[in-house]
Amino acid sequence: MAALVWPVWLAAVDHVIWPAPKIRSADSGRALMACVLSAVVACGAYAVVVPLRISQAIGVELPPRMLAVALASSLVLHLFVFAAIFLAVMTVMGASRLIRDDASSEYRLIVLLLAACTTLVLYLLVCASIAFTGRDGWAACAALAVAVAAVWANVARLRSRSQAGSRQSIDSLELFSAPVGVHAG
Repeated sequence: MAALVWPVWLAAVDHVIWPAPKIRSADSGRALMACVLSAVVACGAYAVVVPLRISQAIGVELPPRMLAVALASSLVLHLFVFAAIFLAVMTVMGASRLIRDDASSEYRLIVLLLAACTTLVLYLLVCASIAFTGRDGWAACAALAVAVAAVWANVARLRSRSQAGSRQSIDSLELFSAPVGVHAG
């Protein structure tokens, strides 16, 4: 866990040195469209690979009709997962409006949601599979999740500065996704 101090320290220094961008609230319709399209793209990625890999599965025979049912159920499950993500983000956005009607608090709560979800995924999937449970497992997962969220927010801040150009403000979800956004230039 000591190794996580340096990335968090660097993120803290960058947050002090570089000024925060002007943040506006995110559009919920745009967030919904992003979640739906993400579900379709994720399902499509798996659907493209299935015909290539199904022949390598021993003892699995999947007629075209059953393959269509499997792909449809996959799309439904992907939509469910991304709808849960959308609802979590909308809950965070609503909470930020109740706490303070401030877009920067909305962004901070989204980063906090990233840390919480990363902690849960690490503990419930990674630590459970290697039998690293209990208080020590939770502490290690939380420390790694905080480091991931801090570095993510740091990269988002730095990328948003170079992407902003002539824009006056950036919405909270666009700022959050800046580390994986397309950068032209």
